[in-house]
Amino acid sequence: TTKLSQKVEVYHLGTILHLLLSRKKYPYISSIEKKDGQSFYKIEGRDNCDALYNEADVSKKIQKLIAHGERPSLPLEILQIANDPAIEAIVRARDAAMTYDVNKRPRARKVANILIEATSKLLSNE
Repeated sequence: TTKLSQKVEVYHLGTILHLLLSRKKYPYISSIEKKDGQSFYKIEGRDNCDALYNEADVSKKIQKLIAHGERPSLPLEILQIANDPAIEAIVRARDAAMTYDVNKRPRARKVANILIEATSKLLSNE
């Protein structure tokens, strides 16, 4: 595998960690509305307020968010327990993996080490 494809896989790992934390089916999407048999999407974030996007436009909009280094937001209930060592480790691993700049994005091993170190600490405290 090339370095670039490895880094893409790391970003996908961050997306998976985000989906586990948020329990949402789609990152960046706050809601989906059906109108006349078509799906329209609301994108999370203050700049997107009540705008609805069709499938083609939502993809472009999300690509712009990613290109600007924006990560999908976490639900309030997760943020309220973010000081929990397990949640904190998953958020740190997600944030590292979802670094937009490929040259700054860590390798999978570094992301895994964040989770391994947190697990070791949690197990040693039991």
